[in-house]
Amino acid sequence: MDRYMSVREVTLALGLSKSTVYQLCKADVLPYTRVGASIRFKEADIIQFMEANKQGGR
Repeated sequence: MDRYMSVREVTLALGLSKSTVYQLCKADVLPYTRVGASIRFKEADIIQFMEANKQGGR
């Protein structure tokens, strides 16, 4: 089963503010799922987002 993350978990994982995470969702940059009034993020999608936006290094 897929693991889902809260906004708080995503802010910690990405090092972004809560408002930035919401802005990325609104701009359809960060994939999310709405559960009632909350939004959740698939952990695999967050990892893929991080890999796709990786800069420098190898």
